[in-house]
Amino acid sequence: MKVGKRALCISSSIVSGVLVFGALITLGLLHFSGSSSLISTRLNLDVDSSEGVSLKDPCVIPLGNAQLQGKKTTLLQKAYMHIFKNLKPSTTDFVVYPYGFTHVDPHTSQSHTWDDGAVMKINAPPEEMPPSWRRAEYFKYLYAEEVQLHKAKALYDHSIAVLRVRGEYEGRQADLTFESDYYCQALQGYLGKYPKCYTWPEYRQSLEDPRHQDTAFVFIEPEDLAQPDTLLYADGIPRFGLVVFPDVISTTDAYLLQLIGVNGATRLREYAERGGVVYASGKAVSILEGVQLLEHGLVQENALLAAKDNTLYVSGCEVDAQQGHETPFEKRLMCLGLIRDDQGRVPAFALSSHFLNLGADPQLQTLLECDMAHSTLYRKDAQTGLSVPYNSEGPAPPLFLMKQWGKGKILINNANPVAVSDRYYPMFYNAIFLAFARNVLVDAQASHSLSFAEGFVKPNVFPGLESDIRFSVEYSVYNLYNAPVTDSTVLTADFKDGFDPISLPEACVVDPMGPRDGRDTKRITCTLTSIPMLTKTEFPFVVNITKPTATQRGDDIVVANATLAYTMADPEGLRLEEETKPVLISAHMAAHIRTDYNVDPICFYPYYGEGYTLDNVVHAANREDTMALEVEHVAIVPLVCPLVDGSKGNQFVSILEFYHQYYHKEVNRVADYTYPWVGKTPERAADYVDYKLLSSMAPSTHLCADWDQPVKVYIKPRDNSTALFPPLPYRGPIAVENAQQTADPQGVDDVLWQHEFTDSERYFEHPQQRMLAYVDTTTEVGARAFYGTNSDGTAKVPDEHRNPNVQEAVVAKRQGGLSRAGNHFSHLSPFPPTPGPSN
Repeated sequence: MKVGKRALCISSSIVSGVLVFGALITLGLLHFSGSSSLISTRLNLDVDSSEGVSLKDPCVIPLGNAQLQGKKTTLLQKAYMHIFKNLKPSTTDFVVYPYGFTHVDPHTSQSHTWDDGAVMKINAPPEEMPPSWRRAEYFKYLYAEEVQLHKAKALYDHSIAVLRVRGEYEGRQADLTFESDYYCQALQGYLGKYPKCYTWPEYRQSLEDPRHQDTAFVFIEPEDLAQPDTLLYADGIPRFGLVVFPDVISTTDAYLLQLIGVNGATRLREYAERGGVVYASGKAVSILEGVQLLEHGLVQENALLAAKDNTLYVSGCEVDAQQGHETPFEKRLMCLGLIRDDQGRVPAFALSSHFLNLGADPQLQTLLECDMAHSTLYRKDAQTGLSVPYNSEGPAPPLFLMKQWGKGKILINNANPVAVSDRYYPMFYNAIFLAFARNVLVDAQASHSLSFAEGFVKPNVFPGLESDIRFSVEYSVYNLYNAPVTDSTVLTADFKDGFDPISLPEACVVDPMGPRDGRDTKRITCTLTSIPMLTKTEFPFVVNITKPTATQRGDDIVVANATLAYTMADPEGLRLEEETKPVLISAHMAAHIRTDYNVDPICFYPYYGEGYTLDNVVHAANREDTMALEVEHVAIVPLVCPLVDGSKGNQFVSILEFYHQYYHKEVNRVADYTYPWVGKTPERAADYVDYKLLSSMAPSTHLCADWDQPVKVYIKPRDNSTALFPPLPYRGPIAVENAQQTADPQGVDDVLWQHEFTDSERYFEHPQQRMLAYVDTTTEVGARAFYGTNSDGTAKVPDEHRNPNVQEAVVAKRQGGLSRAGNHFSHLSPFPPTPGPSN
């Protein structure tokens, strides 16, 4: 492996020694055989066509009532937080299985039955799950030796968009899509899933920041829908996994449709056609009919469905008890985690929704209905507001419906699960699972084999800015569903510039037409005739890094983007789907060592003759996110020289005296100040810097920072504190050196109030350094202040310190400093001090 120029890097104003750095990336050689035997399977799966797929050693995360503590939903919240915050766009650790099953806990040998299924985390050793004593993160989960899955899907991460429209309603500004902010609360506020809820312009701007998250929550407005790049990327892939149309204020649907316009409606249909999922709650179903995602005549005009106390009950979530594997997957998924009351009913919060004429759109499938035995429903006139009881013997109104549209789906929820309480959130989370779930699990991995790296770096972390490195890339295709992938299945992998696939798996060839993106260099096409149910197929590549700049980004470097096109033989017919997954790696530089020549004035040493000397420290700090190993300090070159004033090269630096007298009440006229402050006192210690008093001694007074004394400072007017500060005759400006270093006094009538602030981190604040008073005893006024005065008013300077060359005044002699450089090096430290690719 070649060593890049930044593998050994030292920058210093003065280097008084020779350093040899053995950096992490330069200690080992990269060995790679190109064999597919290097690739390990991530999922522990056994296949039996009669029994389904056997998932070995999963971590089972039940939802719903299993996570309740009485009526408290705290553990349920933490369980959803763990799932949603750990979803990934390109790989997955979660499988959703909404059917009843029984498993045995290998640790306790107890049998557990989950009637509504669970989410299962794969590749989840116990040390990666929050322990029970860490209550802030803990939720209920169990390990299982084995779980038989008959229909399961993998969960990936994606972005979510929510329509938000503000406009005039009844003479005032209102959020016409009044539920929009509730969706933000359910994901960003409640789960912490996203750092913020972006507007579309904010999101576009965030894409320019290399630190942006792969997925986001974005508010979009009607004019955003009309733009060609809002819902779809340039290559036609959906930008969002779910587009939400919140419930709307009654009778505003015509106005909202006008805002969306023809272009917005077209973009929405294209989005669904390409595989996007559109979700509407409450009365927003009329918007979907207006943009022609639903058939005309579905919505009964002016007829609204309402429930007593805004509560209806759900029918269709009867206990599965492992008998309902033939129940459609989507129907069972919508019941996952729904909370049952003390009577076993499943309540749902509902404001009002449209009555639907299901015959107008026969492609709509009803997944859940209203439980007529327990719900009290009304038929409400949208214009007059008058309500009449709904015939309980009539057909049960649908509650949750689904429609296939091209490669995507349309979801309709006649309830309002995010509008009032987190007890109803699971119904919306299930809609997200349905949008994010995939029949086929596509896993994308890249890994190297570094001879020294085991235990130090992850297999997908590479040397930065290095070329001629070979590594493995594997695409694995798991069919977890009980339906085969039929006809022609094609994996198309577009490799980015700088990454060259030099060894291809069987059934893969280089596409002579080239990649679809000019930034890609090679397209590989792999074809299979079919993938049977519950099987895994691997596509191993050997890739060479051909350009050092390919790894310059550092994190989330895309090696290749692959699209898997396949056909699922679902009961409702054949359906073509596409999965797009990138292979991601990270790169880190070798250790980047910076040294800094720093005069450390803490330790003064006597030197031969008059004057003092002090130690200098050369700090050697690692500025890369990796450790420098085997650092060797081979030589020290001592250098003794006088300290010279940097601003006046022909003048030696004078050593100032600490004005300890100022810290006594008889001098400062306020109180006895403590120096230094030791630890945190019960009542914060404080002192004052009296600019007027110190300026009256100009030009001898100086303020110097003590870096070990953190303070919080305030500027206070001196004239308003006459009880503490008696008037002084001095009327000149501030004449204290460094007076404005840490504060900005307006004049000598201000004082600097310094509070001890050793616990600043507790308040998330940055402290400042305590300013201390020093005097220059080579001046007459400074000598008098420091040594005191004789009866004739002259300074009482001891003979051994008196300057005999100054006849006109009694002052101390100037003391110059001699510096011995290159004395020692400080310890190495990682930067940043968080765990990086090594320990």
